Amino acid sequence: NRPNGGSLVIVECSEISSVNERITGFEETIADAGFEIVERIDTKRDDSFIQGKLISLLAEGRDIDAIMCGNDRLAVEVLTSLETAGRDDILVYSVGGSPDVKSALADPGSPMTGVGALSPITMGKTAVQTMSALLAGSMYETETFVETFIINRDNVNMYGTDGWQ
Repeated sequence: NRPNGGSLVIVECSEISSVNERITGFEETIADAGFEIVERIDTKRDDSFIQGKLISLLAEGRDIDAIMCGNDRLAVEVLTSLETAGRDDILVYSVGGSPDVKSALADPGSPMTGVGALSPITMGKTAVQTMSALLAGSMYETETFVETFIINRDNVNMYGTDGWQ
């Protein structure tokens, strides 16, 4: 939604490796694309920290175009903070695809803009296939990647809001 860049806040949790990997990949993708990271909020597993920090940033008048969240749990806290602050003009992105985030995407008044979705169903099937091969003494991939995809307002109804995809 901002092809020419903008100012970003990153909400992360340095104590969770999957969040670190997602944020690193995000930063590599936006490098040299006109985006400026104006603040990082590291929850260190205390999500209640987000609201105070984000509301302080907004009260300072910081220019924030978008917020990238390392997972949906963090995004829900960000959305609550923005609602408390009366702000719906900041784009919010996440990684996951939880029912809460998809419900926010389905709400046209929500600042939730998109989520890099994971499929726990596909992840589970892949794990079972690997485990079966391992137990059978067959060949298996030692490292497996599961495809992700974007869910936004245009396609959220295809995935539904009452469960994971």
